[in-house]
Amino acid sequence: MQNKQSHRWDPVTPVLGSTESATVKSNPSTSTPENRGQGMRVAVYARYSDDKQKATSIDDQIHMCRETAERMDYVVCDALIFNDDAISGQGKKTHKRTRYLALRDAIRAGEVDVLICDQQCRLARSAKEALDFLDDMSKHNVRLLTADGFDSHEKTARLVFSIKSVFSEFFIDETRHRVFRSMNGEFDRGSMVTAIPYGYEIDVVRSNVTGQCIWSINEDEATVVRELFRHRKNGMSLSQIAAILNGRGVPTSRQEGHEKKLYWRASAIWRLLENPMYKGLYQVNFGRDKLEERRTAQRLMTDLALVSEYEWNVVQEMGKRSPPVAEKLIAQGTKGQRGAYGGGKHPFTGVFRCGTCGVYLSCHHPRSNAGTLHCIQCEHATNVGVPGRQPLYLSMKGVHVMLRWLLQQVLSADVVSRYRAVLKERLVGGREAELEAAKQDLGKAERSQARLARLLQQIEADDPVLEEQYRKTRTEVLELKHKLHELETGLRDLNVEAIRRQLDIDLSAVVDQFLADAIAPELSVITQFDGPMFTIGDGQSGQYIQGQQNGTSIATGAVLV
Repeated sequence: MQNKQSHRWDPVTPVLGSTESATVKSNPSTSTPENRGQGMRVAVYARYSDDKQKATSIDDQIHMCRETAERMDYVVCDALIFNDDAISGQGKKTHKRTRYLALRDAIRAGEVDVLICDQQCRLARSAKEALDFLDDMSKHNVRLLTADGFDSHEKTARLVFSIKSVFSEFFIDETRHRVFRSMNGEFDRGSMVTAIPYGYEIDVVRSNVTGQCIWSINEDEATVVRELFRHRKNGMSLSQIAAILNGRGVPTSRQEGHEKKLYWRASAIWRLLENPMYKGLYQVNFGRDKLEERRTAQRLMTDLALVSEYEWNVVQEMGKRSPPVAEKLIAQGTKGQRGAYGGGKHPFTGVFRCGTCGVYLSCHHPRSNAGTLHCIQCEHATNVGVPGRQPLYLSMKGVHVMLRWLLQQVLSADVVSRYRAVLKERLVGGREAELEAAKQDLGKAERSQARLARLLQQIEADDPVLEEQYRKTRTEVLELKHKLHELETGLRDLNVEAIRRQLDIDLSAVVDQFLADAIAPELSVITQFDGPMFTIGDGQSGQYIQGQQNGTSIATGAVLV
């Protein structure tokens, strides 16, 4: 006879290894073998750390993830394969991992049921970032699997995940310390330990003989470096020098490995000019290690000098400014006066994009006129001679005209009528009735869950039908609790007096008031809609904004009510 206690199903124990959340989806672990993987949206994430590793590592990782999915009767969705190439998993590099961020957005949007990766460390090397990601997956009921055997549905999953995350971060710190120690030792033995600057290359023969990294002069690039110093010494601005190189199509120092053609910038020219290596002084600024103090080391290498020390010093004295500006500032004895602090962020900042390069337009608002919106990227590219990048300027007066027309279209009679109807419904107690109904539904569902739990404890054999009914009821209870919490929160935040003021306001006057104070610091809320709504000038697209000011809601909020 079978042991009764060992086969009794415990309704108190969660079905999932993770904690219960308000957002509940179907659980793959409780499905039958025949349909376990059907309907599950399975995502894959792969990453390799730097460009010195093989790009085929991504393909290998995805292959391992597909094999893991097959073992679990899952099918990977090709549209949900995310990968980041040559990017570290450290926390400070997270903002550069665009596909990782897209994966997290997909999880938050409820588009993923199962996530598979080769190893846990592929997700993040930072313990804080990794645990935050795990919390996100638990909140949205996403199962995490790895090719090396991790399963977030295991009872000890969170403990194992936390330990691995800490060890991954420790591995980074330990590797950093070893690299720091090794670089110091190699430098003391005469080796070159930094990235190869423009104008030099590895001397393969001497490096193989000595067993150390030794540089030699790359004559083609060295000619460009000497030209930079000569032009700057003769009084050319950095932008003029960049324009000469761009006009001749000289590859930049970072062009190798980039499919997109890069162009010389004034800032890049200055970084080359201030490198002491070009006067024969090899200088290494060792970063501060947790166990070691910061160290700056120098080595005189006159055989690798591209310009004389005199030429290098003359260029350093000229600085980054153009000669006329530099002479004026020297005569004044000041670096120039700065505008007064304060004034806040302009409300149009981060709203409009350039139609040529896609970056956000900058706001320039002098006291003498209405101001303009313009693209700094295109303006800079034009200054250094890049073809096809004519900068365009848009008057803020034109932006005000556009916004006035848009707000007037949004504030149609139908929209205003529906907006007022919703406000009146809130005042007469529509929210209270909805809250009471939600409480009744929750009480009914909880009583059903309790009855089913008692039945499951009383029966001796497993009853799949009854167990499935209990799971559905438990899911319903969680959803109703979440709904009730939202209603109670909304009711607490309800400001009756503010609603009455909004009903009394003349919405037609809001438009002019909003635009008249568009540059005031009191404009506290600026929100962008998802897509561009206008095309401005030569292909420049803008996005509509909404806001609140002085306690008065801008009526465009009616669209969102």
